[in-house]
Amino acid sequence: MKTGPTRGNQPPPGFNGRLITATTTIRLVDASFDNEPVLTLLTQTANEPEETTDPVAQAKQLSNLDRFAQATNPRVLAEHGRNIQTPAGTLTRNNAMYRNVINSAFTNPAGASEGGARFNHNYQGTWYASENITTASAEVQHHRHTRLRTRTPTLPATQFTYKAWSADFHDIHLATLNKNSMKHFGDNYIESQRYADLVRNADLQGIMYPSARGNGNNIACFQADLVRNVHPAGQITMQWDPAPQTITVPTHG
Repeated sequence: MKTGPTRGNQPPPGFNGRLITATTTIRLVDASFDNEPVLTLLTQTANEPEETTDPVAQAKQLSNLDRFAQATNPRVLAEHGRNIQTPAGTLTRNNAMYRNVINSAFTNPAGASEGGARFNHNYQGTWYASENITTASAEVQHHRHTRLRTRTPTLPATQFTYKAWSADFHDIHLATLNKNSMKHFGDNYIESQRYADLVRNADLQGIMYPSARGNGNNIACFQADLVRNVHPAGQITMQWDPAPQTITVPTHG
C-alpha cells in the first residue's frame, strides 16, 4: 500500500490521515449470500426449451415472482431509491459488471443483527477488505468460529465456502491506526464505532488498521464509489469440526 500526505479537512486530534493507494485488496463473502436471487436466474432461463404446455405463461409467472422477491431485496430497493435506510448517493454506479457486489456491502451492513461491526453501526454499510487473502482468511475464520461456538456449537461437521473479491483503492483519504491504537479498542466495538463516527464527521473516507487476527492491514471504506476494479479472485473453504469446536485453516481454491 502506498501512502501520501493528508488533504482536505484536518482529522480530529489523535488521527493520522493519509492518502492511500492499495491494489488487489481482498474481501471474502459467504458464497451463500453472494449469488443472484434464484428467481432472477429462473426468470433469465424461463424461455429455454422445457417440457411445458405453456412456456409463455410460465415465464410470466416467474417474472412476477421475481419482481416480488426483488421488492424485498434491500440492495435492489436502494438502487431504485426506495430504501429509506440507505441515504441518496450511498451506492455506486461504477463497475457495472459487479456493481451488485459493491452495493450489497452498503445495503447489508456487517453485523446488522449484532449492533454492527468494528467500524460501522448496524445501519451503516462499509466495505471491509484486507491487503492479502491470508489476512482476510484469518479475519473471517475468527468471526465464523465465534458465531458457531456461541450460537450453534452442536452443528455437525460443515464446510463453508467464501468467494474472494479483489478491489483497488486509489488516493483514498483514510485515518490510519497502529497496533497500539487497536489494543485500546480490543473487542469493544462500541469504542471503535465511536472512533469511526469521528472519522466520518471529519470527512475522511475510511480507516486503515492492522489486523487483530493475521499479519497484514485491513481497510474499512465508507464510500461505495471508491471501491474500484472489483472482480472475482477465487474462493476458500473452511471446515467446522464440532468435537473440538474448531474451524480448520482455510484451503485456498
